[in-house]
Amino acid sequence: MNVMERQIATIGTDGQFVLSPEIQSALGIHPGSQVEFSVKDGCLTLQPSLQERIDAIHRAFESEPSLEDELKEWRASDEW
Repeated sequence: MNVMERQIATIGTDGQFVLSPEIQSALGIHPGSQVEFSVKDGCLTLQPSLQERIDAIHRAFESEPSLEDELKEWRASDEW
């Protein structure tokens, strides 16, 4: 878990506040991301939604060759 320097945001009249690019990057969120909020003992917790986390995992493996493709290549070779 990354620990960041404390940052301060101002709540606007409409109840919105802006997360700095550093915080967005640390959370892996971007404009349009869905986030989950919870409040316990006066502390606000914000985290990417479950779907955002699943999507991030899928994106992390998009560039990797699939295991199926690797198996086909292995079988096509004379190494097994």
